[in-house]
Amino acid sequence: MRRLPDAIKRRIVEHLACYRTRAEVVGLIAEEFDVHLTPRHVRAYDPTSFQFAGSTRWKEYYRLARKRFESELASEPIAHRAYRLRKLD
Repeated sequence: MRRLPDAIKRRIVEHLACYRTRAEVVGLIAEEFDVHLTPRHVRAYDPTSFQFAGSTRWKEYYRLARKRFESELASEPIAHRAYRLRKLD
């Protein structure tokens, strides 16, 4: 597979930080960028995976994206509203 641009890597890390599964991320990246990946490719950018192959830059970005996502959830007065809205989508 060819080298992924930083924009695609960034979106992969953002989706993973928002508690999306690897299979969901594969579908979202295919829709958004028309790039077909496998869950194994996505796992390489998952800092929680033992097969993480990214740099410390992506670990830091993952941490910031997760923090931002959780703060958005905490700001909603209804529990798990973002999760339920995503499931309805």
